[in-house]
Amino acid sequence: MDSMDTYDVWKLLDIQHLNQLESLLTGDGSLAPESVYSGSVAPERIHKPEFVQTICTLLGHEKFAQSAEVMFNQASTDGQSLSWTNILDYYIGLEKMADENRICSPMLHDGDFKAAQHSKRETIVKMIPVSSGSTYVNIIISKFGNVGIYDDKHRLQRKYEIDIDTDPDSDLDVGASDPGWITDAIWMENSKHMVYTSSLRTIHFFDASASVHYEEYRGFGLKNIPTCMHFWYDEEDEDGPALLLFGDDGGGLSIIRFCQPPNSLFKKAEVDSVQTIFWQRMEKHVEYATIQYTQGLHGDGVSGIRYISHNRTVVTSSRDPNSSIIITHIDGKFDQYVFKLAWGVRCFDISTEIGILTTGSNDTHVRLWNPVVTARPTSVLSGHKAGLIDLKILGGRRQVLSYSKDAVVKLWDLNKTT
Repeated sequence: MDSMDTYDVWKLLDIQHLNQLESLLTGDGSLAPESVYSGSVAPERIHKPEFVQTICTLLGHEKFAQSAEVMFNQASTDGQSLSWTNILDYYIGLEKMADENRICSPMLHDGDFKAAQHSKRETIVKMIPVSSGSTYVNIIISKFGNVGIYDDKHRLQRKYEIDIDTDPDSDLDVGASDPGWITDAIWMENSKHMVYTSSLRTIHFFDASASVHYEEYRGFGLKNIPTCMHFWYDEEDEDGPALLLFGDDGGGLSIIRFCQPPNSLFKKAEVDSVQTIFWQRMEKHVEYATIQYTQGLHGDGVSGIRYISHNRTVVTSSRDPNSSIIITHIDGKFDQYVFKLAWGVRCFDISTEIGILTTGSNDTHVRLWNPVVTARPTSVLSGHKAGLIDLKILGGRRQVLSYSKDAVVKLWDLNKTT
């Protein structure tokens, strides 16, 4: 037997073949094989004998007839004929089946770990990729404020140190007695700023529009220690308003609304160095920025935050068992959704694309929720042996990535959860 007799014709049909098949079935008969149809009007559906002959003509041999019959029987919905839509659905079904049967093997590493040269062996707090056209850099921040800018091959380009202090104009150097540390960092895309928060209740805005970053503004006197941040702007209106949100260790939520971020974040003062801003006296900056503060939203520190723009809601997490996840409208137009977990929530992610909220806790379990049903999760995924550190929903693939304290990453298929 010729080995080609065992081939699957649906694997042999390339893009050119499929284009010809589409033309045959959707009205443009110019690409159809003349030996199959001599008429000028192409059919919307094709019967089995004609389909088999068309496939054999496209592939150049009658030996593919049996395999073409198998393809017809699998793709046809009525057993009598095929449309172009049937063929598209058939290929989509094959791809889904391949995804479901694909085996994910453990990822192996060659042991060549690259150290962050700038960090002085300090704990890495955050690594932020920033794209610029066809290239990107990674901005890596260490616990005590050492920042390194690396290219896509992990080569150090520049480095600098954040002056973690309360008021740079003060004679008292608080940093000398309490050095403080960086609690979070985030990139503001439309204004080209790096933002850092510290345990000394400060927030630092660095102009990062060029390769050399410099501190432009420093806010001090925050009510509590910021613990996590989230930034949002409308990508279709880059000159429009933007939101910077951060939670704090007192369970509070701050929402800063920047009115004209590409021009200026705050009202500029005539200073030769860093412009300092006392956070409790923001009235003079109201033309540029306003702050909305909610005190004690959670009974414990805020561990995560996310803004959902399409319905103007904020999702926050906490280890507080009585308010582990809270979904609240930014203008208070509807009641809060409050999720309660005995272990609280260490990390979460939410996807409006597939309508799923996922949470991770120190009890090692990943939980999936309907975002508007707080009573119980839809699924509990077990398998980690240590508390969860972070989660990421891959909406397009219906998968969840989870990362635990023992440096284990797991990939969960949402199509197979119960």
